[in-house]
Amino acid sequence: MMIKGELEKKMKKMIIISSVIVVLLLTMSIFLRIYLNHIVRNNMIDQIDNTVAKYIHIIQKQIDNDFQFLDSFASVLQMENITNNQEFP
Repeated sequence: MMIKGELEKKMKKMIIISSVIVVLLLTMSIFLRIYLNHIVRNNMIDQIDNTVAKYIHIIQKQIDNDFQFLDSFASVLQMENITNNQEFP
């Protein structure tokens, strides 16, 4: 009988230890999953921000080039108007 009692105590102890280990592993896996989701989300936001900044720079450069072209074209038209003016010597 003593052996049976000792075996029952050891089994209960093993079940409790196993249960604690399972709960700890589940908790760790949940926190790891949350942490990894947070990292992935932050990386996606950073990548989107970098892409937006790149496109803003490209568009701003194109607008500057367009204004430079239009300014040059306006100067040519103004010069043409001056030379075609009858008051021009």
